[in-house]
Amino acid sequence: MPQEIAPIAVRPSTLSGISEQMVVSHYENTYGNAVRTLNAVHRELAALDAGTPPHRLRGLKREELSLMGSVALHELYFGNLGGFRRAGPNSGLGRPDWHEVPDDFATEIAADFADAVAWRREFVAMAQSLASGSGWVVLTYSRRQKRFWNQIATDHTQAAVDAAPDRRDRVELIGIAYPWPNISLIHGFDHVFGHNPLRLETFAAATGVGDTVATPDQRTFSPLYPSYRSPFADLFGVRFIATGVPVENIDSSLKPGNLTLVARTADAYVYENPRALPRVFLVTAWRLVDFAELIRDGYLEHDLLKPKHNRHCSGNWRTPGR
Repeated sequence: MPQEIAPIAVRPSTLSGISEQMVVSHYENTYGNAVRTLNAVHRELAALDAGTPPHRLRGLKREELSLMGSVALHELYFGNLGGFRRAGPNSGLGRPDWHEVPDDFATEIAADFADAVAWRREFVAMAQSLASGSGWVVLTYSRRQKRFWNQIATDHTQAAVDAAPDRRDRVELIGIAYPWPNISLIHGFDHVFGHNPLRLETFAAATGVGDTVATPDQRTFSPLYPSYRSPFADLFGVRFIATGVPVENIDSSLKPGNLTLVARTADAYVYENPRALPRVFLVTAWRLVDFAELIRDGYLEHDLLKPKHNRHCSGNWRTPGR
């Protein structure tokens, strides 16, 4: 699917401390050209065959990586333009006297910086250090060190090896409010269920979920997927669960420590499943199973993952005769 150009979320003419002409030109030319060129590179890659010289493939993949970084960074940049509520509407981050950051954000980074003022001082100083050239200053999260930190990227391919996000996690949004199930369409993440979606019958039977999950009682489970603490949840790659009530009210089988509470907002509790497996991994073994029996009895829980089996074997199930 071709990459689409994302709209700017704020009118450039309303920004303070930054030129409308510069923003529009950067959006239409720099960002727009990156999107168009990325689509062209993807078309070239799709047309390659077995006779393509290795250096040609290497060159295209390097260009693809740089363009993907450019598109992502520019979309974050344009998406963050605008004012903060206490600084006034459309005040702009470029105001010389603009120094506040959202309270929720300040709380998140408090453990890794002395305070929000110290974080902003370093962030701005790093940006100013690039004044004679070009580059990006990015606030990233290191999963290895489990902390936030600021980094400089002098081109579009530079990012910390373990910086998040470097994966596309599956997310469940359960029982928060009626319009929430489709919010993933706006923010670009993969919500497992959605609202009144078109689903495969096998998927619906395996997960046990009906047409919508707008209220907590609508999140039902199945023999194959009996809990968030289950092999199916891990193999399915369900990394985050956002709920309108404590998750134990939805999944009563959970024990303390099964999921990690990572955020609490006015609307939701956000939990992480630390055992969620990658969406792509190397399969070292496989076995034949009957899908109908598997879904009906849920014997993945007690048969397929006995100690004698490799935990990853279920990544390549096959129905007999196919």
